[in-house]
Amino acid sequence: MNNLYTNEEFKSLVETLDSIGNYLPDDKVGYIWSNYQKIANTTESQPCSCGSSAGLWIKAVNTIRTYIAENKDKYNG
Repeated sequence: MNNLYTNEEFKSLVETLDSIGNYLPDDKVGYIWSNYQKIANTTESQPCSCGSSAGLWIKAVNTIRTYIAENKDKYNG
């Protein structure tokens, strides 16, 4: 299977996720959701960034973190 990202894109994804704690910055929501869609191979619509959608955002971030953990050896850098 081919990598979903170039080495540079993967590095940027890791750096972005490393900078996120309990709060998802408004300027990162589109980036996080589009990467979640790419990794999960889904076309789910992006939810609002309000508290009622927290479960969806947690799912997205956890999906990305799992992808990073399972694929970090495939990327250089």
